Amino acid sequence: MEATAAAHGLAFYLANAELVASTSQQSSAVARVEQTVPRTFTGGTPAAWNTLCVVNNTAVSEGLLLFADTERTEDRQLRELQSFKGLGDGWDGESAAAPNAVALREAHNFLLVAGSIGSSLEPTLHSDGSVLLEVPEGGSLRFSGNGHIDFAVLGKGRGRDRFDGTRVPPGVRHVLS
Repeated sequence: MEATAAAHGLAFYLANAELVASTSQQSSAVARVEQTVPRTFTGGTPAAWNTLCVVNNTAVSEGLLLFADTERTEDRQLRELQSFKGLGDGWDGESAAAPNAVALREAHNFLLVAGSIGSSLEPTLHSDGSVLLEVPEGGSLRFSGNGHIDFAVLGKGRGRDRFDGTRVPPGVRHVLS
């Protein structure tokens, strides 16, 4: 799925936002983040932004006040995967292949759909260009860019599951639970 220019702009500004207030209500935490964004359009708010966050006009004549949730659990891991994109052949100081772009996207999508069961996984690279999400208890999930996850977890099993990017495959869910 390709992100829109508005989403990229929103992501940039939110990355530089500052937490200004938070509250807890009915056992679900909500945090408010404020960032003034210069307008790059005429008229009302862009339609794409209306579905992403609550947008209100501010006292600043040429700005918008955005409210969004705080960082997700998987954001640290996603940043780590993003940092791998700039690596080329020989990234390990020897003869490692550059990270496979499709494998990086598969690992990224996995972390997005995994939720809490993926929170302890550590992104790393294999010298063949595949992406590993290492399991702290011993083992890993391997993304080679072929639509499958090869997995092995100490004491829980090993195998290969098809991964379509929309849900955690049953075999992988089993070894991570």
